Amino acid sequence: MPEAQASTTTSSEPTSTPPSILIQKIGTSGQRTLIDTSILAGLKKSDLARLPPNLATSTLAVAELARGPGAAADDLEKARRLTHLGQVEASVEALPFDTRCARAYAPVCRAVEKLGRKPRGSRAIDLLIAATALAHEVPLCTLNSKDLRGLEQLIEIVDVSA
Repeated sequence: MPEAQASTTTSSEPTSTPPSILIQKIGTSGQRTLIDTSILAGLKKSDLARLPPNLATSTLAVAELARGPGAAADDLEKARRLTHLGQVEASVEALPFDTRCARAYAPVCRAVEKLGRKPRGSRAIDLLIAATALAHEVPLCTLNSKDLRGLEQLIEIVDVSA
């Protein structure tokens, strides 16, 4: 696995985001980019239709979305979440979490542990998605870059919340 280079900020705006995390709009780099669950969950139908063709997600992010309809408080919300899930599945390529991704999870865990954080609990799926980006050698776009702190030396993290 080639070693990824640390990212540099592309925005001239002051930010509290660590300087090794990119700030840019989704899909502007021209290369394939992985988007995480935080982005997928917030996409509207009109957004899905306009996504650049170079975007992908992880099957793990799709799994997180698939959990949503069962957690809905009422039938209307369940139907809305099922519709959204179907639209995401039809619009965004899902990269599988395969053996290569499973092996990439080890350095992801080590990087998080170096910061004194545990690679389990609420951030476990985020880290598995990061391992997918590492294995496929693609940047990872997120709205929650703080959850990926420590991984900047392994993958390019693109914070699109700005």
